[in-house]
Amino acid sequence: MKKTAILLLFITSTLFGETLDMLLQQYEKTVEKSLRAVNEKLGHVVIYSQKELRLMQYNTLDDILKELPLMSLGKNQLGFSSPLLTGSKSVSGFFRFFINDYEISSAYLHSLSTTWGNLPLDFIDHIEIYYGDSSFSLGNTTGIYFVRIYTKSPKKENGSGVHLLGASSGAHSQSVVHSQSFENGWPYLFFVNAAATKDGTTFKGSTLKNNGTQRYVYGDIHNDTTKINIGYADAKKDLFTGLSFDAKPDSGRSISQDYFIDLTHHFLEDRSLKANVSVGVNTREYDEKNAQGIGLIPVLNLASLGTTIPKEFYEKATFTKTNAGLTKTFHHDNHNTLVGFHASSKKYSLKERRTVNFLNQTNHNVSYDRFNKEEVYSLLFQHDYRSTDNLIFIGNAKLDSYKRNGHLENTTERLFRLGAIYTPSDTLGFKGFYTRTYLPVSFYNADFANKLAPKLTSQ
Repeated sequence: MKKTAILLLFITSTLFGETLDMLLQQYEKTVEKSLRAVNEKLGHVVIYSQKELRLMQYNTLDDILKELPLMSLGKNQLGFSSPLLTGSKSVSGFFRFFINDYEISSAYLHSLSTTWGNLPLDFIDHIEIYYGDSSFSLGNTTGIYFVRIYTKSPKKENGSGVHLLGASSGAHSQSVVHSQSFENGWPYLFFVNAAATKDGTTFKGSTLKNNGTQRYVYGDIHNDTTKINIGYADAKKDLFTGLSFDAKPDSGRSISQDYFIDLTHHFLEDRSLKANVSVGVNTREYDEKNAQGIGLIPVLNLASLGTTIPKEFYEKATFTKTNAGLTKTFHHDNHNTLVGFHASSKKYSLKERRTVNFLNQTNHNVSYDRFNKEEVYSLLFQHDYRSTDNLIFIGNAKLDSYKRNGHLENTTERLFRLGAIYTPSDTLGFKGFYTRTYLPVSFYNADFANKLAPKLTSQ
């Protein structure tokens, strides 16, 4: 009897192990298949698969960004992690971040916003990192680094999961991922996360606190032709060094909220006509008090520092961005062509900006710059030709027309990219591009520019 029981247990364990191995192999093949779909013609790309994310135990987007070559991850005055080009202190415009088709980069900075930087990876399938200006088919924005984050497919997941993290410092994170299908057959994925960070450092005998809380909500609903993404994130935290002259704020807080909706629809049987529309809103609130003075550069006047140096500062602003794009692809023999049109609008709405100087005089609705609205209209063309089975030639061109208010002039920017890919074998390939791109002026650039310097232009 004992021998029979042991034999049955052994057979059951073996069958269960083989079934688990088969499921894991099938899952890995599915992931690899989706990664093989990445088009090498898009540019120089590095992919972090879901398998790598798990093996390396990456928990947040910051864990990946701090390991990328040619860039570093520094802590800014507010205690947020900011991506920087190696050897540079400027963050604006170099790095552009996307979740699926939607750009989560800040409308104010043109770089990673304060709310999405510490994004958990529990609902992420894989991440693609592009070096240099990538294909225009992936979006209208320009930059040096493109980080494209792709969420898990509800069809593959179809279940629920909970992820809990804790640290001895008191920091913690809780995530819930749920995916299923509605009765009409539309699959959906829902993700929610709440996290708290505990951080700080000692500076000149004082402790600079960098504690905060973050919340994330994300939803993905789609069918074969339509995809709807909805996202929300907020962050509340201490100021760290803030803008204080002595880098030790007496009190203050930073609050930021982001929410967006993004809709993509494919037309025609071959899905060659693609339309995309999105709306995103970011609200920011900042409050700081410091008896030693606050280094708010745009309001300082060297001829009258006593009346312009603030000891209290409060700001509340809203940034809105809307995007609409239409692209059409054509395929004929060894030729692939993409043409498209894109329009976007960004608005900078100041709700309140208040300063109190050392004479206890209060200034309301302090304006830094008159530039608070921008519209961009783009025409794009992309073509590639497969000369042989292992040689491809690529050419892109784009025309951007900027309409701005304030003192900034309307401009027209031209971009192009020429390249070739040669793969003599399955394990050896050569890829090269010659690109002309630019970094546009941001609201942040205009706010903190030297007003006596020449007018700002694209870099």
